[in-house]
Amino acid sequence: MTNLPDYKAVVKTGDKRWDELGAGWSKENGNISLQLKVAPLPSEGKVNFLLVPNATEK
Repeated sequence: MTNLPDYKAVVKTGDKRWDELGAGWSKENGNISLQLKVAPLPSEGKVNFLLVPNATEK
């Protein structure tokens, strides 16, 4: 059994472009554990970062 992530971590890198930056796992205590990849981020201005729930397969 694999420990699939509960969330995808994404970052906005263009006007309408979102790139996957890593993953997140929900913990029993309510926290979220993140694993992020190193990616080029804007050096100025605001960085939009989201945790998007992974779709569950049925």
